[in-house]
Amino acid sequence: MSEPQTITSTPTDPAGLIEWYFEQGWTDGLPVVPPTPQSVDAMVQALGGNPDHLEVRVPPRWGNLTREVMAINLVLAGCKPAYAPVVRTALLALCTSHFNLNGIQATTHMAAPLVVVNGPVREAIGLNSGANVFGSGHRANATIGRAIRLILLNVGGGWPGDLDKSTLGHPGKYTFCIAENEEASPWAPYHVEQGYRPDESTAFCIAAEPPHSVTNHVANDPEGILDSIISAMSTIAHNNAVSSGSCAVVIGPEHAATIASRNWTRRCPPLSVVAHDQYLRRHQFQRTLRQGLQPQSPTLVSAGDRRPDSDRTDTRGHPPLRGRWQRRTVFGFPPRLGPHDLPRPPCHRRPRPRHTPLRGRDV
Repeated sequence: MSEPQTITSTPTDPAGLIEWYFEQGWTDGLPVVPPTPQSVDAMVQALGGNPDHLEVRVPPRWGNLTREVMAINLVLAGCKPAYAPVVRTALLALCTSHFNLNGIQATTHMAAPLVVVNGPVREAIGLNSGANVFGSGHRANATIGRAIRLILLNVGGGWPGDLDKSTLGHPGKYTFCIAENEEASPWAPYHVEQGYRPDESTAFCIAAEPPHSVTNHVANDPEGILDSIISAMSTIAHNNAVSSGSCAVVIGPEHAATIASRNWTRRCPPLSVVAHDQYLRRHQFQRTLRQGLQPQSPTLVSAGDRRPDSDRTDTRGHPPLRGRWQRRTVFGFPPRLGPHDLPRPPCHRRPRPRHTPLRGRDV
């Protein structure tokens, strides 16, 4: 995208304004909604007033995101004022130091921030959490994700080919926002498991590739379903297998019900499953060594819950890989363990929350 040009004259007709915004380099490649003083003022009020209030600085350009600037980008994206608190909450989460938005914005990889919304605000603003959840057809999902991307472009400076060095990118760089289907889930809502109340609304953020489908039309037990998921996460050259990282797993209601029917939870699979995964991992490890490649480990379900290397009690195995094998969750245990080495289920570890709650007065 070209750098913003010197402003000379502003057209007054809507069609001319849309083209003018393209010429200034203020769009994501799609037509935008021209802001008006009235629409911007309504957005500022939805954010709490005080247009000059600085919410956060956005990397990698570290531009100042004031409420007025945020409001303008919300209008450009086509948001309603009711969406404003969700966009602000997600941006506050994205700009915290441990998310490393600077790296995500400038990486050569294709990752883009995925936002998952929980709590009563989902129904209040009409976020889709059901069929075609990653697809088209719902204004809230589309415009909230788009507003975040416009701010990452216009304020953060993450323009493709400039500060954004992504080699391929993916469609989630237009919009990437969903909600959890709490009503159809057999488990407690994800934000409740992280320590928030059911009546609180949160935004959960993770840098993710585009969705990858995992198909299993035959298994009627948790082992078969999770075996398919693990298989998809364990392929050679998978980005997380090569460079480490976390995966986000989105499970449909039918498979979730099958898994929960055996009283399995998100974080506490039976030890038999852990042992089965160690068996698969051990054979994959040996096969990888025969191929002369560096063995790695996938991650399941968690999005950033990591154990430091100092927590490791078993020092056998392969010292050069200790850090990478240890920074895993759920099924992330070192290879070549015997039955007596089975660790405690990971539910004994308190996860590190990665949510930012919506402010109570905004919900």
